[in-house]
Amino acid sequence: MRAVTALDKVEAEIEVMRTLYHRNIVLLFEVINDPGSDKIYLILEYMSTGPCMVYNSVSKAFHSPITRGPLTEEWAKQHMRDIVQGVKYLHARGVCHRDIKPDNILLNADNRCHISDFGCAQSFLPTDKITNTLGTYQFYAPECCSGDPFDPFAADAWAIGVTLYVFLFGVLPFDAATPKDLFDALLQDPVPIPSTAFSPLCMNFLEFSLHKDPSQRMTVLSMELHPWLAVPDEDEPLSF
Repeated sequence: MRAVTALDKVEAEIEVMRTLYHRNIVLLFEVINDPGSDKIYLILEYMSTGPCMVYNSVSKAFHSPITRGPLTEEWAKQHMRDIVQGVKYLHARGVCHRDIKPDNILLNADNRCHISDFGCAQSFLPTDKITNTLGTYQFYAPECCSGDPFDPFAADAWAIGVTLYVFLFGVLPFDAATPKDLFDALLQDPVPIPSTAFSPLCMNFLEFSLHKDPSQRMTVLSMELHPWLAVPDEDEPLSF
């Protein structure tokens, strides 16, 4: 069997992106294959603000380009609405992103979220269970760390929950010096929830998006219908 090359991975990403058209997904406009330089150029929708959260390796914290720190609940809610809509579109088409995280969620000039980087994306049937893991360790669902077959759609939902956690608190819920220590924590430790002034609905959404039992975890469809996202705040101070 031939080993998978970097070119194979790029071509697989292009194949996925060519099928996608949604307001919360970075669009692929054109692919330029330059045989003279042996390079492939992807012309993508421009996201002028960049990643929705930026990680500082010194402070080990994330900050938003909008708030310069963690997000307010209102901004977190707006970002979550965009992300859930984008992932719902992917899942409806049988595509799992497999690397949902703030680095891969980009903001345009209007600060609307667009899902990017489909290098790990794969297509599955709703009943598929898999054992191979892809993506970023800190955003792995607990079931990805056990070696047992897992639902890739539920793993995407967990990563959305971790992303919300980063939005609200500016840090990761689980991190460790080694992958083994991280996986042990994901499997054994409760999700640490700091003292917070966020609304009960917000905390309920976070709790059920980070439910360690994937059968009890929210899907993207239930996220969309959750009262925290489903009913806009009357005084929500965002306009687009």
